[in-house]
Amino acid sequence: MAEKFEHLNLKKVIFILCIIMGLFQILTSTFRFLAPIPLQNIHLMLAYVIIFLLAIDKTKKTCHNKIIYMVFTLLTLIATIYIHINYENIVKNVGQFSSTDYFIGLLLIIITLEATRSSFGIAIPLLTIIFLIYMFVGPYLPGILYHGGFSIRRVISTATISFGGMYGTLLNVSATFLALFMIFGGILGYTGASEFFMNLALGIGGKMRSGPAMAAVISSALMGSINGSAVANVATTGVFTIPMMKERGYEPHFAGAVEAAASTGGMILPPVMGVGAFVMAELTGISYAKIA
Repeated sequence: MAEKFEHLNLKKVIFILCIIMGLFQILTSTFRFLAPIPLQNIHLMLAYVIIFLLAIDKTKKTCHNKIIYMVFTLLTLIATIYIHINYENIVKNVGQFSSTDYFIGLLLIIITLEATRSSFGIAIPLLTIIFLIYMFVGPYLPGILYHGGFSIRRVISTATISFGGMYGTLLNVSATFLALFMIFGGILGYTGASEFFMNLALGIGGKMRSGPAMAAVISSALMGSINGSAVANVATTGVFTIPMMKERGYEPHFAGAVEAAASTGGMILPPVMGVGAFVMAELTGISYAKIA
């Protein structure tokens, strides 16, 4: 009973934090009362805390695992609050960072790797670690892989406290544009838009032999326009379209391939466009509407 009560309370905390983050994103995008770095930092803090609390809530392993995620939650708060309080001094002291600054930067790298692993699996953090290692072993490699090498302080400062790595273009896009479209997509999904898209697609081609494949393409395009994620798209539409295609005589591997291809294509349909359009707009200075 105690564990169930704790589980429910944690879900309420996560729900409240999600509401706070959503309101924060809407208010800061409407009134622009925060400078870019504080805005990105609070966005990062809320996202990481929610990720680690979700990990605590979902884990069914030993108490040891929950303690680890609680420690990561605490470290997230320490690192991001430090950045928020001291970011002006950090900017003024570029090239002359204190030991505490470097320690906080290292913490942020470790926290980011774990948050990414917890959310997306081991592949992306492993690739990141390989590239981080390459920065140190470059002087010992032959041919085009050779470079002069980087000190650990330079790696940490470039990735974090110089505000050009983690606190760069991608985080700015996430904190200003992407979050709003994710809220928009979530509201559409919760209010039944995803079901409407699915019914519309089935209504267009559901009765023809090729109808299930057509329905997969149409529904994935419509769903991709609001969630910007190929994986979420497959999870939402694939549970309907793949079994339907198999019932109409499609080979299982072909049905899966149609849904995967359609969902990947749907990911780049406006307005969300899998983050790509927002990053392009930020890097090039061309308006989002023109890129879309």
